Amino acid sequence: MGSMKINKSESSVSKVQSNEIAPNTLFINIEDDSLKDNPLILVFYQFSIGGIIPLSPLRAKFFLNSGDVIKWFYMTTKEIIYVNKIKVDYKEHRIKFPTNKIIEADFFEGVIFEFEKEKHRDKLISLLESAYYTFEKEHRYLF
Repeated sequence: MGSMKINKSESSVSKVQSNEIAPNTLFINIEDDSLKDNPLILVFYQFSIGGIIPLSPLRAKFFLNSGDVIKWFYMTTKEIIYVNKIKVDYKEHRIKFPTNKIIEADFFEGVIFEFEKEKHRDKLISLLESAYYTFEKEHRYLF
């Protein structure tokens, strides 16, 4: 799972559930009744030079809405982004991982990811667990 070590409580780690539904395909959902029926936005990002030369490993962050994404992106990069929403059924459409996309989906219902290598599977699960743990810490007032 890489060298990233995060001290997580068992309850936080167990909220991100993953099931391999086919070779190289994971169904991932979050089990958290406190936010049920609230789609979350997941941003995969990597700091780079000119979008070509990576300066950091791939990271992930959850947000409550697109306004939070735009504000965070501006505060992080001092650049303005436009979030173009395209409605996709993520139970039918599979997200290829690794990716650097912004995904708004109901993670409580579930999302399907495809990957080519086993190390990508482990990285995806680790990123989502860390991202949701951080999200919970930042939004304690919701829980």
